[in-house]
Amino acid sequence: MRVTSSLRAIENGYALVRQDFNGWSAAYNQHGQPLATQDTTVDHDPWIVDVPTHGVTTLYRLTGDTFAWLCLAGTLVLIGMAVIPRRSPTRR
Repeated sequence: MRVTSSLRAIENGYALVRQDFNGWSAAYNQHGQPLATQDTTVDHDPWIVDVPTHGVTTLYRLTGDTFAWLCLAGTLVLIGMAVIPRRSPTRR
């Protein structure tokens, strides 16, 4: 789960703090680098982390899932072209 959290920080370009009651809590910067971690199964001390408040603009933040939807549409078009029989030229 820790890898997924760091990927979300990179994808959206902002710092991310993932707290967990019984496991690993972690804070990541906008580049996915861990700022601090804490094992909450062992450590019960207060956890203080300074995280950046401003992120960076990423391609995903600008386009969202547009690329994924275009890939899906292209796949459906290719499947449709493969399934629909081509007309043979009529001979006279």
